[in-house]
Amino acid sequence: MKSNDFQALLENLSAIGRNGLFYTKDSYDKERFQKILDLVEQAYFQIGDIQEIASKQFKKLDFITPKVGVNLAIVEEDNLLIAKRKDDGLWELLGGWAEVGETVVECIQREILEELNLRVSAIKVLDVFCRTPKETGESITSYHILYQGQILEGEFKESIETSDIRWIKKADIFKIQWHRDHMNFALTALNV
Repeated sequence: MKSNDFQALLENLSAIGRNGLFYTKDSYDKERFQKILDLVEQAYFQIGDIQEIASKQFKKLDFITPKVGVNLAIVEEDNLLIAKRKDDGLWELLGGWAEVGETVVECIQREILEELNLRVSAIKVLDVFCRTPKETGESITSYHILYQGQILEGEFKESIETSDIRWIKKADIFKIQWHRDHMNFALTALNV
């Protein structure tokens, strides 16, 4: 394995560990995610000048950047495909948070395959939305890239995050209970 490939692997493992510690509520999982971070640190010691590597890593951690979310608008015959979330029971456009080391299109494809069991293509960017702490009351800023796309294959299957999907018309947009600002995504997708 090349040094750059190994460092990319360690960066991904580190992201899994940090994200796992942030999201999990289970004490056993916290131990497991911390173990991943400990192993990553040990691996950094093995590959060279740990002070130089650690210095680069800490510089990355010092500069906080926005999170990136991606969503896909699938429109067929003026109908928009939406998904029902399990966590809050509200409706959203398909998508989710980007992960370290993946492109925007890879993120869209992974998220929709995981959550809906559908293979999709992303055709073009429709818009970019921004959520700021001032607007949301959360501690982070996030950007949300809305793509136009299409279903390539698959049949919807319920997942741990999604309980249902359905097609809606423009007239239905204001009747839906939306997750956060996803109504704005839907309005953009249907050119309302």
